Amino acid sequence: MIYRASIACHINPKVIIVMLQKEQGLVTSTKPSAWNFEHAMGQNCPDTPAGCSAATAGFWKQVYLGARQMQIYTKYPTSFTYRAGQYNTVKWAPSSSCGTSKVLIKNQATANLYNYTPYRPNIELWPLGGAPVTPVRPTATATSTTTTSRGSHRRHRRHPARRRRSARARIQLRRMSRPAPRRRR
Repeated sequence: MIYRASIACHINPKVIIVMLQKEQGLVTSTKPSAWNFEHAMGQNCPDTPAGCSAATAGFWKQVYLGARQMQIYTKYPTSFTYRAGQYNTVKWAPSSSCGTSKVLIKNQATANLYNYTPYRPNIELWPLGGAPVTPVRPTATATSTTTTSRGSHRRHRRHPARRRRSARARIQLRRMSRPAPRRRR
């Protein structure tokens, strides 16, 4: 299915594999649920209480529509928020109250990923199980396309444990960020 979608949408299958990992962790997960497969690419899964659309559920639909969306971002790069070759202001989370940061997006493949999921990963949580310690990076660029409305592809709602740091996680982060005590000779 990944191969068929990559051929149909003229994108490298590695891009699809990166998105499957980024959205649902399907590449490294040892026990993915049926829900993870049904919403594999997070297509039509906005960060709202309404949740995911049943019309686009299913592994094939998710893979094809997600690949097609990458194709659209590449064909019409100036129609979307995040652009390659410049600094972009990116949110840390769906809520603007979490803050933003400037990110230099160097190529169209990276711009496509930020347009698809317009938030930065919380790097501080990676060692604590919030995401992989070594992030999967895209190595190819998407090419060609048609058009749909922006916003229908938002990322699925995350598990509450991944949204906020627990008190224990905050304490661990503080300990890790402190310099090691000096030893006296």
